Amino acid sequence: MGVGPLRTPRLLLRQPRAADVAQVALLLNDPLISRHIPHIPYPFGLAQARKWVKDKWRVRKDAVHGRGYDFVMEHEGRIVGGCHISWNARDARMLLGYWVGKPYRGRGFATQTTRALIEFGFRKLRAQKIWAIAFSDNRASRRVLENAGMQREMYLRSHVFDRGRRRADVYYGLTRADWSAARRPRLSARRPRAERAQSPRHVGKTRRITC
Repeated sequence: MGVGPLRTPRLLLRQPRAADVAQVALLLNDPLISRHIPHIPYPFGLAQARKWVKDKWRVRKDAVHGRGYDFVMEHEGRIVGGCHISWNARDARMLLGYWVGKPYRGRGFATQTTRALIEFGFRKLRAQKIWAIAFSDNRASRRVLENAGMQREMYLRSHVFDRGRRRADVYYGLTRADWSAARRPRLSARRPRAERAQSPRHVGKTRRITC
């Protein structure tokens, strides 16, 4: 399966390339990113960035999560973050994740990316379920998932041993049925005009309330 570049109103989600190494090193050299994505070390220098970019050229393969694809987020010619999906074709299930560099946080890039990945998963891959994981203390990431329409499904206490301490995981998910239902136009609660015309008129100062 080929996954080409994806576009959002402000971002290009594309495969990393060699020219991205310096920007990737600058953005991933961040203790907060390392804290919430443990496999990214801190400090993070050019050598790690070169390996990171090279590794992202390859399609990842995992017995549980399926085939993995990685992208950088590009905004106005600059790398602002990264994201990934893992596609389990057997179960029609897609895992997603993301990170945003410190100078670009708070600008809606993570939410826009998450919505684009969800749209891609349901429309192009025909996924039946999309899910994501965040540490319980990663409130910003959890807000992103919730703003994108995902629902909290599990809170797993003391689930991960990370650098000398136990941490809780929060699992989020969105089913195809829920995604489709949220996209359907809502039926108007107002009565047909002919029916309203036959209704007795109210007099006085009572306000008319419509839903």
